[in-house]
Amino acid sequence: TFNWLLSLGFKGGTAVTLGALPSANGVDYTYARGTVDGFSVEAANGDANIDGSTNEFDTTSVDVNLPFYLDQQGMSQFVLPLRALRFHGTLSDVVNCIGHYNAEGLSPDNDCQPTETAPPFVTGGSFESHILLEDADQVIVPPLHQSLCVILSGDSATYGDGGSPALCKRTDGVIDYQGNWCSATDAPGDGACRDAVRFNGGFAASTVQGGSVQ
Repeated sequence: TFNWLLSLGFKGGTAVTLGALPSANGVDYTYARGTVDGFSVEAANGDANIDGSTNEFDTTSVDVNLPFYLDQQGMSQFVLPLRALRFHGTLSDVVNCIGHYNAEGLSPDNDCQPTETAPPFVTGGSFESHILLEDADQVIVPPLHQSLCVILSGDSATYGDGGSPALCKRTDGVIDYQGNWCSATDAPGDGACRDAVRFNGGFAASTVQGGSVQ
């Protein structure tokens, strides 16, 4: 279960993002706070530029540790340590959605079920961030008994150290696996810097109920 919340303030130009505990009804959410694998789980506060005429928005860069729950009770979890996270998108006319239900793309012949080419929602927002390999090697994914670094490498036989849990193999203290991103420049990696993995994508979202975000 992965619940990612974003709060945008029109008046103050604020942007707050954080994770939430699993929801029993998909409407009411409790914000996640605490410590997981040594990472502090709390709200990340930034600024937002919102165009009042078009409802387009951009946010400034923040770091946030998002919890990913492996059961509905929220007992088994790990974090995604996102760095230099930014959002861009367009709010709906009544400012309660980003993106929309894909009514035009789903077929009644298929009971309006989503397919590989027809997703259930059309995205209206995107995010950009990266994950440091050093951070990822501190995150243990419980069912796999591997660090997130090993999982991101896609080749545990080559880049895992064979331990339990398996961490990324190192040479002279440096992780052998090289990512596709450079954290220092926040740009694609090159021969001198490949210490991170890019984490970005598109999303659709709707208004949910929860306490005040701080």
